[in-house]
Amino acid sequence: MMKKSVKPPAQQCTAPPTKKGHRMSSRLNPQDQQRVDKYLESPIHQVPRRPFKVWILLALVAGSVVVLGLLSRMLGQLVVA
Repeated sequence: MMKKSVKPPAQQCTAPPTKKGHRMSSRLNPQDQQRVDKYLESPIHQVPRRPFKVWILLALVAGSVVVLGLLSRMLGQLVVA
């Protein structure tokens, strides 16, 4: 007969919720986790960023595809001619 493996009890999550509300599991003890949280919340680790603009990225990708397509057609004309 096969023995069943016994799983250890689940650890309580001590990490604070992220911006989306999810809790991340932490292997640190609560005191160390508090020190890490305090360190990461200091102003030097807060980088101000502009909001992500998806339309600019879409325009760059579309523009690159068009330019490379035109370039390939021009090179094709040179090789065939």
